[in-house]
Amino acid sequence: MTLPVIRVPGPLTIKWNSTDLGETLQGATIRIEDRDVPIICDSYGETTIDMIHTGRNATVEIIALEWQKVRAAQLDGDDTDKITIGTIGALAQAQDGLAQKLEIGQNDGKTWVANKAKLTGVRETSVRATQPLQVTLVFQILPDDNDKLFATIPSYTS
Repeated sequence: MTLPVIRVPGPLTIKWNSTDLGETLQGATIRIEDRDVPIICDSYGETTIDMIHTGRNATVEIIALEWQKVRAAQLDGDDTDKITIGTIGALAQAQDGLAQKLEIGQNDGKTWVANKAKLTGVRETSVRATQPLQVTLVFQILPDDNDKLFATIPSYTS
């Protein structure tokens, strides 16, 4: 079962592991999907007779505009001139799988906080020559010590 997609309106400020990753104008997209495994019975052929719920997968996708801040946040030493979009993902994977705190702040003071977020993807967004470079950051959200995906979710009702 797929739950509704949540769109957090921009502009936003993004912090991961207390490091400023810059701003985005387009907001963030939060996707939460249930993971199920089908149970298939041989006597009925390929027919699924039941499902086993194995958990949920939550991801946050953000299009960052400040590429230099994203790049600087991932530097691990002397190779500043050799860092490319492809190697940033590799550097994120090399962090021993530790999930870090992700903060998504809106201009009106509302903040989304995930205590355990792991950077799982960095993709260059195709742009025109008149646009700034845009980089898509994808974070997987893991349950925190209280089994919550988000420690803070703002209220949008008045």
